Order: sequence, then C-alpha cells, then structure tokens
Amino acid sequence: GCRKQANYHVEQNNKIVDEELSDWESKFFEVDMDYLHELFMAANYLEIESLLNGVTKRVGDFIKACKNVEVIRQTFGINNDFAAQQEEEIRKLNSWNHI
Repeated sequence: GCRKQANYHVEQNNKIVDEELSDWESKFFEVDMDYLHELFMAANYLEIESLLNGVTKRVGDFIKACKNVEVIRQTFGINNDFAAQQEEEIRKLNSWNHI
C-alpha cells in the first residue's frame, strides 16, 4: 500500500501533476483522515512532492465537498475559538459564501 505508492512516485521522479491523478491513485487516496495524515507525514519526511500533492488534493476535495464547518472542525480536531457574536459577524460578512 503505502510503500508501493511511495516507490511509484519516486520512480516517476515527482513528475505527476496532482490534477491528473490516475484512477489507481484516486482510489488509493480514498482512505480515512488518520491514514491520510500518516501518509502525509511519510511523504513529507521522504520529500516525495507528488505524493504530498495527492494527499493535499484529497483533503482539499473533502473540505470542498463537505461545506459543513462543524464536520470539518471535528474531522481535523479544530477548536472553535470564536465567541458566538464573533462567529455571527463573520457569517454576515461572508453570507455570499453560504457556509
């Protein structure tokens, strides 16, 4: 799994463009966030840029598809440090965003 993917990216000499992921790669990245985190850490440590791009694209796709602030906070362990009034002001300022 992870080793095979890392070797594939090293052999490709980091020439893979993240927007053009193969079907195999797309399926490879369809894992839970804990596994993606481990994969990210390994790719970062081994400096495999194309693998990092694949992981970050998968996380970005998740966030874009979700559009639910509370689910995103829970998934990534982000604490809400805004007071209710601050959060309401931000929602009003960004009402065009429909989040």
